[in-house]
Amino acid sequence: MSIPDAKFSDSGNYSCAIGRLFAAIVQVQVLTGELPAAVQHNSASDTYKGKKEWKHIWKICLIYTLFFPQLISSP
Repeated sequence: MSIPDAKFSDSGNYSCAIGRLFAAIVQVQVLTGELPAAVQHNSASDTYKGKKEWKHIWKICLIYTLFFPQLISSP
């Protein structure tokens, strides 16, 4: 994934969860002057693996975030 104009302040932990079915947590570090291929590694903590499945799961997370924000907000 590429995020244009990312700032150092965008670094941190990001998570996505679909109820109790699936959860993923990734740590994002915004660096300057580094080649992306040199810094990529998969340290995501997940309960389900597979490239095709990841694409579908992230799409579902995005849809839930955009259209059902009340389901993911804290009480």
